[in-house]
Amino acid sequence: MPFLRAWRSIYMEHQQTDRERIAIVKAASAIAVDLARAAPSSGGNYLLGGYIAVYDQRVTDLELVKATRSRFISGHYSDAVVAAVKVLNESVRQRSGSTADGDRLMTSVFSENKPRLRLNRLRSDSDRSEQRDHMLMCQGVVAAWRNPRAHESDTEDEPLDVVAMIEHVQSLLAITKNAVKTRTRK
Repeated sequence: MPFLRAWRSIYMEHQQTDRERIAIVKAASAIAVDLARAAPSSGGNYLLGGYIAVYDQRVTDLELVKATRSRFISGHYSDAVVAAVKVLNESVRQRSGSTADGDRLMTSVFSENKPRLRLNRLRSDSDRSEQRDHMLMCQGVVAAWRNPRAHESDTEDEPLDVVAMIEHVQSLLAITKNAVKTRTRK
């Protein structure tokens, strides 16, 4: 394997103390283990290990990781995106008490007029714009990312694009989790 040759050349060609040699061997072993773990699920594609590292660094919400990581590692990228949007959908549904789904859910929950979840006090044009923008972003994610992937089998996504999509869902999810539930008036 090329990476082992590179580590051996560093190890053999430079004068190191025993402590430095041990550190190099430990680092090389850790890299080898990570690459070996990535290889079986990726058909031997060691590049996937780098994608997994990027995923692990950028996707930190525990609900999203639970729903998407195994799909991402196994190369089911479209499924990972659909799962991420479902986490957002379910979080909005649970926090708001709504039973709606998708576009209708996002409209009813984040509407500028009588929202079930509000991001701010909705006192200024800027506040109302922020509320509307979040609603539109959530609607767009459902319409553009969940629906086509859930209904078509030929959607192909690149790993880094998928990480970016999941990361965007993560930011929408964080905003949603910080939203305040409004009182329903009779």
